[in-house]
Amino acid sequence: PAQRETLEWRYGLRPTPSSPGNATLQAVGHRQRVSRERVRQVEKTAMDLLKTDLAGVCLREVIAFFQEWFRARHFMAERGEVALLPDPGFFGAYRPAGILALLCDCTPAFCLHRDCFAALPAAELVRMEREITRLLEHADSPLPENRIVCDVRPAPGAKAPTDHAYIVHLLLSRLPGVSITTDGCCFVSPASAGSILQEIMQSRPGPVHFRELLRGFNGRIRSGGRKGAGYVLEILRGRKEFRASASGFYALLVT
Repeated sequence: PAQRETLEWRYGLRPTPSSPGNATLQAVGHRQRVSRERVRQVEKTAMDLLKTDLAGVCLREVIAFFQEWFRARHFMAERGEVALLPDPGFFGAYRPAGILALLCDCTPAFCLHRDCFAALPAAELVRMEREITRLLEHADSPLPENRIVCDVRPAPGAKAPTDHAYIVHLLLSRLPGVSITTDGCCFVSPASAGSILQEIMQSRPGPVHFRELLRGFNGRIRSGGRKGAGYVLEILRGRKEFRASASGFYALLVT
C-alpha cells in the first residue's frame, strides 16, 4: 500500500483537491508521516519492481495502447491531449497523463520532454533540438519552419514527412530562446532578426522612431516570444545598415 500510494501522489495518478498534481517527496512524507528519504526509498523500490520482466508482461496491454495512440498522433503529443484520452477500460480512477508519466520512467518506450509526451527516445529529441539551434544560430535571417524541417534529421521510427514536421513544430514552440514570427519563421539571436526591422523601415517613408520600431517588431512576433527594448536596440546598434538620427529615430542605409 505504501508503494502504491507513493506513486499515486508522486505522479498525480489519482488527484485530490489537496493534491491536484505531482507531489514532492516532502509532501508525500508529510502525508505518510515519514522522512523524505524514506519516501525516496519506497519510490525506488516500487519503480524497480515496475522495471522487471514480470511487470513488463503485466503492462503490455497498457504500453501497446499508448504506442498505437502515438502512432496516430505523429509520435508526440502535448500533455493536454493525453489528459483528454478516453478510458480504454483499464485506466480506472487514474489519470492518463499520470499513467504515461509513470511509464516514461519505467520503460524506454516513452519519454516526457519539455512537457510533451513522445513515443521516441529522449536522446533523439535532444539531438534534433541541437540541430535546430545550430541552424538558427548560423542563419542571417529568420528561417521558415519548412526549411528547418528539411534540414533536421528525422528521429528513427518517425521518418514520415508529416510525423517529422509535427515533431519539429512542437520542439520549435518549446525550445528556449526561439522566437517565431507571425508568418512562421524562427530565429534565436538579434543578429538574425535584423531583416524584420528592415522590412518595417522599408514600409515607412523616412526615419522611424524607436518606439514605433519596437511595436512593429513585436507585432511580427507570436505571443510569448516578444522582445524588450534592449533586444531591439542591440539589433539597431549592431547592424551597419541601421543609422541613428536625432531624437530616437533610425534610418535604413541604402547600399
